[in-house]
Amino acid sequence: MAAAAIIAFLIVGIQKIAQPQPECYAVIDGKVYTDQEFVHNEALDALEDVSADSEDPFSALDMMKQ
Repeated sequence: MAAAAIIAFLIVGIQKIAQPQPECYAVIDGKVYTDQEFVHNEALDALEDVSADSEDPFSALDMMKQ
């Protein structure tokens, strides 16, 4: 019985190693994305969300209160 369990673990481990893994990826809201253009656009959107238009360095804190 123990031998069968060891063989099962080896098969699962080999399958994990054999599957090609993406070289570059991003995790956004718990989902994995490999499309570079999508990730780039999401990053730009996030930067726009947190950018401040005024000279007040604490204006971003006011945005969080809303």
